[in-house]
Order: sequence, then C-alpha cells, then structure tokens
Amino acid sequence: MKNIINFRMAAVLASCTILSACADGDLPYSDSTSISSPAYSHSAVFQNMTTLAVWGNNESGQLGNGTTTSAATPKRLRLGFATYSSGVATGASHTLAIARFDNVSGVRAWGSNSAGQIGRDPATVPTSSTPVKIGGFGGAVQQVAAGGLHSLALAGGTVWAWGSNSAGQLALNPISSATRFAPRQVEAAKLPITPTAIVAGGSHSIAYTSTEAYAWGNNASGQLGNGTTLSSHMPQKVQLPSSITIRKISAGGSHSLALDSTGKIWAWGNNAYGQLGNGTTANQSTPVQLTPPAGVTGFIDVFAGPSHSVAVASNFTVYAWGFNTLGLLSVGTTGDQLSPAQVRDASNVPFTDVERVVLLGSFFTIVKKNGSGGMWAWGYNGYGQLGDGTTSNRTAPVQVLLP
Repeated sequence: MKNIINFRMAAVLASCTILSACADGDLPYSDSTSISSPAYSHSAVFQNMTTLAVWGNNESGQLGNGTTTSAATPKRLRLGFATYSSGVATGASHTLAIARFDNVSGVRAWGSNSAGQIGRDPATVPTSSTPVKIGGFGGAVQQVAAGGLHSLALAGGTVWAWGSNSAGQLALNPISSATRFAPRQVEAAKLPITPTAIVAGGSHSIAYTSTEAYAWGNNASGQLGNGTTLSSHMPQKVQLPSSITIRKISAGGSHSLALDSTGKIWAWGNNAYGQLGNGTTANQSTPVQLTPPAGVTGFIDVFAGPSHSVAVASNFTVYAWGFNTLGLLSVGTTGDQLSPAQVRDASNVPFTDVERVVLLGSFFTIVKKNGSGGMWAWGYNGYGQLGDGTTSNRTAPVQVLLP
C-alpha cells in the first residue's frame, strides 16, 4: 500500500464514513493522519468487444491478467469473451464485465472476493486474478455496477445483487455481515419500478428510470435521498423533483448525484469535503440543486467518486469539487473545494474539449476528450492508476498511455 503524504483523511470510501465503527464486511478505513489507499485505485476501460485496457493497483488481481503486479502503463486484457462499451465496472478492489456467449449475456468478475463480490465463496476463493463466471440471472444482463464490497447486475428489468449486505445494500433482510456470493434478485414487491439503469456506491445501491429512482443500503449520511439517515434494506424513493427527467445518476462513496435532461445537477448524502458542491459541508438527506458556476448554462455528464465529484459542462470544460488536499482536483487550489471549480491544465488555462467522465477513484479522475483526443487523468497516482507510466501524483491533466 502506498502513502500519499501525512494529511487528514476520514473514512470516505464506504459505509464506515461516519459510523462509530465499521461493520464486518465494510471497507477497513478509519480516521488517520496518513492515508494508505489501495481501494478504488485501479482502472479498466473498454477497447473493443474482446479487449479491455487495465492499469493501476493489482494487489488483489483486480486487473484480471493472472498476476498481482500493479501497472503504471495500461495493458491489454484479452477477455476470451465478448463484452460492451458500457459493460465494464470497477469497484473498490474488484472488476465486473458483461460477458456474451451464444447470444446470452452473463457476468465475469475478478479481483478481491472478501465479501463474495465476485460470486464465489470467499472462504475458498479470497481473490481471483482471472475472470470467473457468474450466472443465474434468468436472462440477458444489460448492465453491471460495482460497489465497495458488493455487486449489482440489471437483467431484463430486474436487479440482482451479491457480496456484502452489511448495510442492506443487497436489499436483503436481515441486514447482516453475512456474505451472499450467489446473485439474489431484488424482489419486485420491494422495488416498484422496472429500472433501466443501476449504480452502486460504497455501500448503497440505486436503481432508476427516467422519472423515478429508488435507493437502499447505508444511509448514515443521507445518501439514499429519502429525507432520513436510517439505513434500509427496503428500496426507498429518492426525493427528486417529480417534474424532472433523469438522464443519469452516479453513486459515490457515501454521496449521490443526478443529472437531469435540462443539464441541472442534484446532489445528496455526505458533504464532509464539499462533494455536494453547494458551498457548505453539511450533509443533505434530500437532493439539492447545484448552482452552476458563472457562464455555465448546463452540464452533459456528472460522476460521483469516493470523496469528490466531477462534471462536464455543455461547453466541454470540466468542473470538480470535494476533497482536494494536495491540489489533486487540478483546480489551482489545495483546500477542499465546496463548489464547482474549473479544472485547469499545466499552463493554468481551462481544460477543454472533454466529452465525458470515464472514472473517479480514490483522489483521481479520468476523462475522455472528444474524437481522437484520448483519455486524460489527474490526481493521486501511487499505484499508477493515472496510466501515464509513472507513480507521480499529478495536479494537472496528463494523457493516459492507452495501448
């Protein structure tokens, strides 16, 4: 594990964020004057139907290449099965991919299996450095989502969950530390919508359509958005305005963000570092609208990370807010950023021509530029997760050296 430097860091990556103690199965982070952060420190992106590019931390085999050697330069991972550009998800220390065989889509998983999140009994398979098959979804899988210690799949309008249920994130009762390594369907009686998308946070889950969203699991910071701070194994309706059309929802360590069809961003949950972007550090148990910076008429993408947030404006510039010790947001400051600030390049001019956010991990960001502009990254790089061939932290964007 790699230390960034001595600086304050609360447990921002999972459900132990503000709880007095972590339940068995939660990520083992605690208040400290130094940080060792192996979680959320690897990257996996689609290259073509049979190949991913993978890099960063590989201590648990989460790069899927048969080794546990971390990589600062992206390497090709030839899957041996077909997948999709939207069919790859990275969790704290595991990876999921939709796998297509004989016109049926299932799931392959690899990396840490400490809570059964790759679909095997952790007593016999604590990790896997190569993809293992997960089946039993009753239909073709359209989407996967990887959380801290749990995994989700969307198949035929039904949600399936496995891994840790320590805060109810699998929608199973009773809430317990027992692992569930076989996918279980979230019962239709609990989830009164036919979701079109799913996301997984540190220890909470969200399923949504264009008009409604339901969340379950850890709610200690209000990340379920239902007006309470009571964790729940029963899906709770997120109190977004009924008038909006939901374009995207992203779940972070313990906060959540939504983008509507008019380009507005809504935020709720943990705000200890300003990751909600509303100018305060007060948690919010119901969604609040983010005030866009001057000159920004709307946003086209948004992404919630473990403790920071990033959005792409309609003019293809990038804004970031939240945890910013060492200036890892690349906004020209070094303190926590409580409202959106424009990301700047090494020449201190606005970083432009960005199409979308690819990935947010522990104190790092990866985005894709328009056209053939490639992928760019900045932030913490102790495991090589920026993919620039080094392990040096970056306070300005550098190009990812894709194979």
